[in-house]
Amino acid sequence: MINILPMFDNILIKNYEITVTGLQNLLNFYSSNCQDITQFYVNGNIVGASFAGQMIQNHAFAVVVIQKLIDEVKANGISSSKFIQYCPGDPAKSFGVILDTTGNISALRSYVKSWSKGRCVSSSGTSSVTLNTWSVSWLGKSGNAVADPNLPTCDYVRVVSGQDTATACGITGDAIQLYNPGVNFNNLQPGQPVCCSVGKPPDLRPKPNADATFINTYNLDGVDFDWEYPGATDMPGVGGRGPNDGSNYLKFLIYLKSIIPPGKTMSIAAPAGYWYLKNFPIAEMSSYLDYIVYMTYDLHGQWDYTIPSTGPYLRSHVNLTETIDSLVMITKAGVPSNKILVGIGSYGRSFRQTDPNCSEPTCTFTGPESGATP
Repeated sequence: MINILPMFDNILIKNYEITVTGLQNLLNFYSSNCQDITQFYVNGNIVGASFAGQMIQNHAFAVVVIQKLIDEVKANGISSSKFIQYCPGDPAKSFGVILDTTGNISALRSYVKSWSKGRCVSSSGTSSVTLNTWSVSWLGKSGNAVADPNLPTCDYVRVVSGQDTATACGITGDAIQLYNPGVNFNNLQPGQPVCCSVGKPPDLRPKPNADATFINTYNLDGVDFDWEYPGATDMPGVGGRGPNDGSNYLKFLIYLKSIIPPGKTMSIAAPAGYWYLKNFPIAEMSSYLDYIVYMTYDLHGQWDYTIPSTGPYLRSHVNLTETIDSLVMITKAGVPSNKILVGIGSYGRSFRQTDPNCSEPTCTFTGPESGATP
């Protein structure tokens, strides 16, 4: 059963020639085109959209589905909107066509996104018209989904190491490849965006004055940056760090300070250990910062498991001596003490204890990865 869903169908539009013309244009397109799966039609307030999955034969979609909606409009008119949809759960086998007389193009785009994920759009107070599903031929076609340039950015996820990207999207492996033409799925990188629906890939390139614009747009009190860590070469899964990170970070802060409005604060988080802090030109940075969040709450953690000098001990990770030593280090480097906010790890942390029966300060935790139950 495939539903035609009319809204406010008791109010018929007498002059429906434009709506029929729009549907006819969509029909003609699908009858002669074998690639695009999404189309939009706009004529004043009359807007239409259609989606056909990659396993839908375009000609059959045109002469059966779109023609059915044309016949329905001719027979019964249209008040607000009507559409036909079929969603068997597989985006490649889904299709839909909608016509709207209120110019609500944003709604049409959301419908197309739903269909592109194999999901039907629900509507209250609907009536149905039977359309024989055998009338639409399934055709295993090669090639990729070609997103309409008018579509907004696709729904997407970022690649996580060890995670199946199609599963994260909630779609099939075939569907995710259709939505990402040109993407080599054998060489995905952590953090890489992957489309889960029809649409344009996200443009993640840095935008000019992005931070200053964001501060002004949302009237923020200020901005705080937490880069962990410039120049670090021992961060698992993080590449691209170089010896110029620290100086480039300073240049960025100097520039940002020059363009944010007066009265807005600017701060950074800084590590409390020498190994990471040495890559910060911290004294020069402090001249442009309102304050520095000093990460003395992170002097210890799960990473202690691999450090012989500290060891994987479950004793308190708040150590006054270490905190004072860290303050000596940063003030000796030239940072005024009145610009330092000292962090204290007073929040809860979870570890898996090696020996459940141990109750001494020397009790240890498992590692190197955390064994704590999420």
